[in-house]
Amino acid sequence: MSRARLRITQTNLKESLLCEYVEPRQAGTQLFPVLRLRATLSIGGVRLTNAIIDTGAWISVMLFSEWKAYQKRGLVTILQRPNPVNNPSPAVIGGSSSQYQLGRISIGVVDRGPAQRPLGQLRTVPVLFQLLDEDAKLKEKIILGLHGGILDGRRLVRESVMPGYSPNFDTNDCGHFYGQDWYLETP
Repeated sequence: MSRARLRITQTNLKESLLCEYVEPRQAGTQLFPVLRLRATLSIGGVRLTNAIIDTGAWISVMLFSEWKAYQKRGLVTILQRPNPVNNPSPAVIGGSSSQYQLGRISIGVVDRGPAQRPLGQLRTVPVLFQLLDEDAKLKEKIILGLHGGILDGRRLVRESVMPGYSPNFDTNDCGHFYGQDWYLETP
C-alpha cells in the first residue's frame, strides 16, 4: 500500500479565548492562540462534513441529530453492551453530560482544494463513537478522539513552515499564519 497524506486545517477560536502572557526576555505581551484541528469527512461515500480532531478526547463523539440522520441511511452500527442492565456513566464533554450508545460508522477523510473540490481521500475506516442522546449541548456535531478512530494506523504530523506562506488552498486554514501545517498520513 502506498503512503497517503492529507492536509488537516486549523481554525483559530474566538479572540476572547486568546491566552496572553509576558515573556521575561521579550518586551510586551505575547499571545498564545487557541487553535483547533479540523478534518473534512466523507460519510456514506457522499456527504462531506467538518469535524474537530480533539487529541484530548479518548473516544469520538457525535450529536444525536447527526447520528440519527446517518442511522436512517443505514450507516450506523449500534454496538451491544455485554451487560445491558448496567448503564454506563454519562459522557461528559465540554461541560455538558449525556447518556449515550456506542456505535460504529465508516468514515473517510477528505482533503479539499480550490473551489472546495476534493483533492484526495484517506481510505474509509470504521470509527467507534459515543452516540449522544438528544439532551447534549455541544457546538460541534462531530468530535474525533484518539481511540478506535481515524487516527488508528495513521500519523498526525505537524510541520513548521515560514509564517504567512502556505501552499494550502483552504482559506479557512490559519495554520500558515502561526508557522505550522498539519497532515494526517498513512505510514
